[in-house]
Amino acid sequence: MRTVEKDGAAALAQSQAALARGIEALSAEMAGLALSGMNELARTATKLLAVKTLSDAIEVNAGFTRNSFDALVTGSAKLSELGVKLATETSQPLLSQFGRGWSKAARSGG
Repeated sequence: MRTVEKDGAAALAQSQAALARGIEALSAEMAGLALSGMNELARTATKLLAVKTLSDAIEVNAGFTRNSFDALVTGSAKLSELGVKLATETSQPLLSQFGRGWSKAARSGG
């Protein structure tokens, strides 16, 4: 196998490994967010069972809404961060190899 082909295959393998790691990190984060949401829902349900007045129920519901929104914003930011990292780490080996190949082709005159 020629060096160019070996280098290309190595870059592809590195890219695929980075993709697998990134998807694993995204999946773990999403599972964590889902679990956190279920725990918050269970706590809210327990609080709602103990309310005595409509005002208390509204307060519990408002707290749940606030906490859910905060979790959504935080979770979205973390998922975005992981997505950018995934794209960067997955494309970097391929772009580097492409750049090296382009440089070699330019030096050799085509």
